[in-house]
Amino acid sequence: MIKRLREKNIIVEMEVSVTDIQENDSNVRVILQHKDGRQEELNSEWVIACDGGNSFVREKLGISFTGKELTQHFVLADAEVQSDLIKDEGYVFISDDGMFLFIRFNEKYSRIIAEVSHDPLLNKAKNLTYEQVKQLAENLCPFPLKISEPVWTSGFWIHENMIANYRHKRIFFAGDAAHLHSPAGGQGMNTGIQDAYNLSWKLAYVLHGKCSEFLLDTYQIERQQVGRNVLRNTTLLTNVMTTHNFIVKHVRDFVISHLGKMNFVQKKIANTFSELATSYSKNLLVKDCMPWRSGPKVGTFNADIFSRLQTFHNGTSFVLLSIRLNMRIS
Repeated sequence: MIKRLREKNIIVEMEVSVTDIQENDSNVRVILQHKDGRQEELNSEWVIACDGGNSFVREKLGISFTGKELTQHFVLADAEVQSDLIKDEGYVFISDDGMFLFIRFNEKYSRIIAEVSHDPLLNKAKNLTYEQVKQLAENLCPFPLKISEPVWTSGFWIHENMIANYRHKRIFFAGDAAHLHSPAGGQGMNTGIQDAYNLSWKLAYVLHGKCSEFLLDTYQIERQQVGRNVLRNTTLLTNVMTTHNFIVKHVRDFVISHLGKMNFVQKKIANTFSELATSYSKNLLVKDCMPWRSGPKVGTFNADIFSRLQTFHNGTSFVLLSIRLNMRIS
């Protein structure tokens, strides 16, 4: 990605931190601290704060990040793992002792994630020993795993937080700086990228004088609801998958083993986790003038239309479709 940006004459600067930020009616003043101690003043029309769950920009502006911390505690380890499991698939194993995830993320390393909320020795662990990793795999995974010395281990609690408004005058928030949630479902990175994508083309249109600043108001309307849905879904999934409630466990296992095999259920889950089910139907830019007609709803994703668009459009800018309807009145 960095190489591609360089080809576009966009340079990504590493190890540069923001030490101060001030905004006024016409621009935003940012003070940057470089690794060698040099300070730099940057004046920009707009700023997008993508500085994570511990956002300096959000803290500096005094913007609340309301939410809660879930009670579950997880540990993870990255290591070389040999097993008979299929290499290009991820696995989740659920038992009375906790949930265990095994995911191979490249040719060499795999990631192990385990819930240890009820383990008296690990329920507050911030890292793991090699022996502890092996013992967890032995206790929670029904298949034998040959694990090498981990290159990295960590413990983590899940925070569920969200910013009240994605925009503060000339500063926008995206990714973890705007919403923080459980990694269940693997939606965090995609949600943040979609935030930035949604905002970037709108900013480009405003900067090039093609639209008024009114267009930027749609960022909050469209993306905040998506953030709320992701927080709700990931929290629910985390609680259901890690529950120790006897009744809930049996309902969960029944749904997974029976309903989970149905095509329409699998499609629903896939569309939700991939966020293809995202709808902008309530956006200010969207109006359904013929709600009585069948077919794709305005503001929703349609795979057939999208595949047809790809034949002549690269998908990196706003497109207005004009659809011709043949109507016969008798």
